[in-house]
Amino acid sequence: MSSYVISDVHGNRNSFLLLNKAGVSFPADVLYVNGDIVDRGEDPLGVFTELIKLQKEYPENIILLQGNHELFLKMYMEGRLPGRVYSAFGGASTLRQLNYYYPDDLSRRELVDYISKMPVYAKAYSPLYGDVVITHTGIDADHVVYDNGMVDVIASIKSAYSSDPYHYMIGCDLQRGYLPNGVVNGFDKYLVVGHVPTIHLEKTDTVIVKDHYMDIDTGSSYPGGKLSLIRLDDGKVFQTKGR
Repeated sequence: MSSYVISDVHGNRNSFLLLNKAGVSFPADVLYVNGDIVDRGEDPLGVFTELIKLQKEYPENIILLQGNHELFLKMYMEGRLPGRVYSAFGGASTLRQLNYYYPDDLSRRELVDYISKMPVYAKAYSPLYGDVVITHTGIDADHVVYDNGMVDVIASIKSAYSSDPYHYMIGCDLQRGYLPNGVVNGFDKYLVVGHVPTIHLEKTDTVIVKDHYMDIDTGSSYPGGKLSLIRLDDGKVFQTKGR
């Protein structure tokens, strides 16, 4: 059994080709989809709906994590985010498909309920990185929780999300270098994040791997970007084209 992580799919149907390219199969392997499945791309709700069906078929093998764009969609359907704002955030393509995939109140309530129950983080193990926490956004500088002198990564995520989900999910303190080195060096688990495209951080279309975390959002929804899948067992990265 191998463990794989993909992030920031953003409606890119090439994600399924990428899984085939890497040889991912169920129920043999475990796949973590690290948020931002919807918005921006050509088929956001088609991809999301297909992944939800797979997750329900293989609940122990496919873990769909909430990203800020899933939160945006939920907020829109709850009437807490105006359509024009959601569109500006990248939701226009999702809105175009909403009536087709979720045409009535019942199906939309079920979708809101599903998003509400999506976990914000997952735990895994890698022979290369040890204990791993997979989460979309990362660590909020205002919610760093210590335990025995180390940064308790999971407690920090829980603290930030429970305090203000929206503020936490749009943050990028880890990826942008807003956390002091002493904090990052004190992580008690290795972090796998997405959220901020590596093409914007270091002008690279591949995964950025650092001592205490990695960013695997390689800009699938942006011109020049790619969609990346990493195998945690050996760190091998598989890629396909973005937009």
